[in-house]
Amino acid sequence: MEQTNNNKQTNYEIEQIDVKTAFLYRLIKDIVYVEQPHEFAEGDDVCLLNRALYGLKQSPRTWYETLTAYFEKIGFKLLDADISVFIRGNVFIAVYVNDLLIVGPSKKEISNIKAQLSKRFEMSDLGPYAYYLGITVRRDRVNRKIYLGQQAYIKKFLRDHNMWEQKVKTMPIDSSAKIEPAEEGYIALDELRKKYQSAVGLLMYAMLGTRPDIAYLVSVVSRFCANPTEAH
Repeated sequence: MEQTNNNKQTNYEIEQIDVKTAFLYRLIKDIVYVEQPHEFAEGDDVCLLNRALYGLKQSPRTWYETLTAYFEKIGFKLLDADISVFIRGNVFIAVYVNDLLIVGPSKKEISNIKAQLSKRFEMSDLGPYAYYLGITVRRDRVNRKIYLGQQAYIKKFLRDHNMWEQKVKTMPIDSSAKIEPAEEGYIALDELRKKYQSAVGLLMYAMLGTRPDIAYLVSVVSRFCANPTEAH
């Protein structure tokens, strides 16, 4: 399924950049000690951490504050409705950790923004927006439409859960289907529970991305995450 979305009214340019080693741009405020790398260990000493490493709980917040401060410095303001979107004039920047989408009326204006950002951060310029957070993008510039899809993501889900060869259904769930809780006294094995919960999470991501039509199905199967059966 593909979903039409986004900037069809303006036909703005959309380009993507990736900030390299994003968490390392700022000193951390907290006192954190880490073990030495095994190859460089000297005695029982530990190291005082001064940068926000990946895996540290403070790192995402520290990076967000670093990025926000620089955006404000170059004239961007935080959008009231969404703390991950910044605006300057008619240019928007959407942020998901270190993946940035720049939306603007022309490639020249977007290039100017990239040049400003590159003065502060080391970046990979990924060019026009074509694949973002597992979602593919296909643009019809003539008709001013954007199509979002998760074909590869959904195909992988079906193959991983041995559903690729199943017959295609026209509805996500049969209206007459009755999905009942497990019988009293039944306790799901940990392996089954983890597999089931993972599958529900993967379905939920597809639902939020491009498949709102499976929302009811996801709400039904989510009820059994604590104690699923093979039938579920």
